[in-house]
Amino acid sequence: MKKFFTLIAFIFISSNLQAQQNMPHSLLQKERNLIPDYLRASSNRSNSNDAPPLPVRTPAEWEEAQALLVAWTSYPEILAQIIQYAQEEVPVYVVTTNPTQVTNFLSNADISTDNVYFIEQDFNSIWIRDYGPWSVYANEVDSLWIADWIYNRPRPKDDVIPQAVATAFDLPIFEAVEEPEDLVHTGGNFMVDGWGTGFSSSLIVEENPDKTVEDIDNILHDYLGIDRQIIMEKLPYDGIHHIDMHMKLLDEETLLVGEYPNGVADGPQIEANIAYIQQNYPNAFGKPYKIIRIPMPPENGLYPDTFGDYRTYTNAIFINKTLLVPTYEETYDTTALRILQENLPGYKVKGINCNDIIPSLGALHCITKLVMSDDPLWISHQKVQSSYNLSTYPVNAYIANKEGVSGALVHYRVKGESEFSILSMQTSDTENWYNWTAQIPYYPSGTTIEYYIEAFANSGKSQRKPISAPEGFYKFTVTDDGTVGLEDLYPSHTNTSLSVLPNPASTATLITLKNIPQKWGKVSLLDFLGREISIIEEGIFANDNLSIPFSTLPYANGIYFIKYETQEGFSLLEKIIIHQ
Repeated sequence: MKKFFTLIAFIFISSNLQAQQNMPHSLLQKERNLIPDYLRASSNRSNSNDAPPLPVRTPAEWEEAQALLVAWTSYPEILAQIIQYAQEEVPVYVVTTNPTQVTNFLSNADISTDNVYFIEQDFNSIWIRDYGPWSVYANEVDSLWIADWIYNRPRPKDDVIPQAVATAFDLPIFEAVEEPEDLVHTGGNFMVDGWGTGFSSSLIVEENPDKTVEDIDNILHDYLGIDRQIIMEKLPYDGIHHIDMHMKLLDEETLLVGEYPNGVADGPQIEANIAYIQQNYPNAFGKPYKIIRIPMPPENGLYPDTFGDYRTYTNAIFINKTLLVPTYEETYDTTALRILQENLPGYKVKGINCNDIIPSLGALHCITKLVMSDDPLWISHQKVQSSYNLSTYPVNAYIANKEGVSGALVHYRVKGESEFSILSMQTSDTENWYNWTAQIPYYPSGTTIEYYIEAFANSGKSQRKPISAPEGFYKFTVTDDGTVGLEDLYPSHTNTSLSVLPNPASTATLITLKNIPQKWGKVSLLDFLGREISIIEEGIFANDNLSIPFSTLPYANGIYFIKYETQEGFSLLEKIIIHQ
């Protein structure tokens, strides 16, 4: 009852403030004094305070979405363009108290409303990225649920929008709002890779002063399936400290990073943060992240350290096969759009002028939120790298669907050819049918191979990786042009291979090493941060092929790595998922 009266009192005190819908992205000075009462009131806002009953996975933004959410208020011209492009991919759900007003505006702009729907709900601001719902899947790809936390602004009408979305889509909602699992957070300061890794600035620690980093990690794990949280230092000139203002995951392996001229504005701290990631955190496949840099454009020659707007291209939004990108001036936009198109082949890369909204410290990503597919056919793939002459070139993928996977194909061709050849992928994981592989045949040095993956669920659904295929595809080049390769550095390891099956493993798995030299070696288990947990086998290996049974029962569910290494520095790494 006490919490009920606290909530009523808070709403009464702040009623004039909350009546506004043109509220800035940043925290107003008069809002700061309201935060203590707001946080107390938020902890009694629903009856869904328990964590999800099953392990969950938060999908990455580039995975398949079923809808896009926007809140209709300030900047209607920008919202209208978002709706125009987005509804070619998915239905657009507009949060509004006046659907007629939205319909009239779109009609006057000659924008179709055939794929536009409305959630009639009052709200406080346009920044739905920060307060909107997070899609999570039970057991990786099963039931779609909604997860939420306490919005880090005292804007209670914004904070209950996830409940309205859950109702509109008839989805269960799980909210981290009740002590001790109450979490204050914001969507612009959170991005995920689909494999249990989350990224945030240190703002998440500052806004939860009653919790340790371990406490925060546990909440993110329970509600969003995050096994590894990468926390970076805040940037000095980013007033809201949201990472989507200067970085973006393009896929499981690739970070798009905003770049300033040397020593300018937030450039030094961005570079320090990226170095910290590269030195401490491998990507989902155990390799260093690929870093793609994109300019942070000035405003009339000024950057944020000299009072220029915080212009950014990383504040873009994936909507299935489309990427919407904020733009500002053609001089800089041309370069940015080219960089994105080159690294996201086949995607429709559309620019939307954001000069009106960027002074409020936000752009397209900040004012949109996805509702992910309720029937995902998830394909995760480590891209084939440019490789030395081999007899074949393996293409591996992790593929999952709640109805099961019936088969998968690799479509490949030599660069310059118009037609793709097809290979059937095989799985040796007969228990779960998650790990699939195919072998692209030998090609001579200098050949560039283009390829994509297509998977089929037992339900008849199909999906491609990249999602933009066949217009988009991956590629690698065969080389032996004198570059130093494995045969030069480690001649005895030219054909050495490491495999782990079954994977995922529930109780046990088999580690297989082939073509290893009969000398000292070590096989060990690493955690997701690359730290050694246990030594599985160590010593002089007497045979060139080795099979090691390995029990996974002593270890918690999660993502690990099996590592084989020798004294001269050669090593192989294979990811293993333990799921009991």
